[in-house]
Amino acid sequence: MYSTLLALVAIALVSATASTATPLPNGGPSGLPPNNPTATIAYKGNGSASLAAYGTYLDALTQCTGLAGGFPITYVNVFTTYPSDGRRAYKVQFFGTEACRGAPLVATDFFYNNGDTLKADDGSVAVPKSARFIPA
Repeated sequence: MYSTLLALVAIALVSATASTATPLPNGGPSGLPPNNPTATIAYKGNGSASLAAYGTYLDALTQCTGLAGGFPITYVNVFTTYPSDGRRAYKVQFFGTEACRGAPLVATDFFYNNGDTLKADDGSVAVPKSARFIPA
């Protein structure tokens, strides 16, 4: 009887821990970023692209998107916001390599400067080959 009661308490404790560790959708009271981030980017003189990652913020961190490397970026807009206050929940992290390897060039949640191009952290023109979402 004592071992059965102990087993039930252990199961309840594990269930409670697992349910509180799961990120809540749409930011929820946990403060975690909303699921399924989206953004739009525009290339200098060569069109635009929509970016999306599916799942929780942890899933988004593992999803890398290949870009049309060779073109500077003139516009970035992350659409996914926290529902409680409208702040952007993610940044797009741009990489100069394929498969989001190495150090990122730059990360931003919004960029537009009247046709000017996005600059990397070192001040050079960012010409990314891949991107992923990271929490803002």
